[in-house]
Amino acid sequence: MNLYMDDEMMGHGMGRAIGSGAYDYTWILIALLGLLLIIGIALLIARLFRHSDKWNSNDEETPLDILKKRYAKGEIDKEEFEQRKRNLNSFVEPDNNKTALEILERRYALGEIDKDELEQKKKDLLD
Repeated sequence: MNLYMDDEMMGHGMGRAIGSGAYDYTWILIALLGLLLIIGIALLIARLFRHSDKWNSNDEETPLDILKKRYAKGEIDKEEFEQRKRNLNSFVEPDNNKTALEILERRYALGEIDKDELEQKKKDLLD
């Protein structure tokens, strides 16, 4: 019988260091940090895609929206606003010329072209 207690008998051997002390729950901390990192990256990617959708979507102002803003800013008076609004609403857009007519409407709403030029270009497009 051994009267002296050695480290193994006291529980201070190699086996004790692995599952005891401050190192018991370190893996939980590392796992949580890894999870937070993954969540952060996922949120960043989601945010980037959300912004890219806005850039690529057709949220462009309509000619009527532009016309309303110009009227609100005082760039055009009520009479001109009403006239341009009537002209914009009178367009009949065939499917094959829709893009070109939208461009014309926008230019007219911005004041880049007058009514006569609008009508002439519209006639040219539809013929």
